[in-house]
Amino acid sequence: MTSCLCILDTDILYSSFECYKSTYLTSGMAYALLAWLPPVFGLYTSLYPTLICFFFGTSRHISIEVDVAARNSYRVQVAAATTLLCGLIQVLLGVVKFGLVGTYLSEPLVRACTTAAALHDVVAQLKSIFGVSPARFNGLLSLVYTLKDICLLLPQTHLPTLVASLVSLVLQIAAKELNPFLSPRLPVPIPVELITIMAATLISNCGHLNRNYSIQVVGEIPSGRQHLGRCK
Repeated sequence: MTSCLCILDTDILYSSFECYKSTYLTSGMAYALLAWLPPVFGLYTSLYPTLICFFFGTSRHISIEVDVAARNSYRVQVAAATTLLCGLIQVLLGVVKFGLVGTYLSEPLVRACTTAAALHDVVAQLKSIFGVSPARFNGLLSLVYTLKDICLLLPQTHLPTLVASLVSLVLQIAAKELNPFLSPRLPVPIPVELITIMAATLISNCGHLNRNYSIQVVGEIPSGRQHLGRCK
């Protein structure tokens, strides 16, 4: 019985650590930036839903897949209203057991939707990797138009930004490949995302990358919980 409890505790620790390092800092801020929101709100959406799922969720994986001040406030209000509406719809579908329909979806369809979402995220990040500012497109084939505009702007690539992006990608991919070989010898996996953020923050702060090389940074992240104004 004791050995079983130890195995369970190790599994829970491993799962919790994976969720922490994969969503709490990296994915939260990334999804907030993708939604054109201040990155601090990505931290909120990574923390509070995780706490709720800790008490009410049925899965051991608790990962949740989220003037200038006035503009940001309005964007946050729209995102919050949309999130609330989606949550209510999901609760309603759960009450009527609508998840049963998912068992009839074919595997190619599910994989196609997952691949399309990943492709959308990749294209959305290309402008940050190359340091360019493409136009925003909406409607049908907007992803294709965005990719075309980025390709046209490649001669204007900001080299310091590209170098920083490539270094981060290489380090994270290498660590991901090494983790399966080192995990049997380590109590927890290597938190490569967390290490990358800490190292990049120190290098950016000490080297003044934004001032010396014009590399865009997240900027100031306010402490405490931010209050939203009323919609007018």
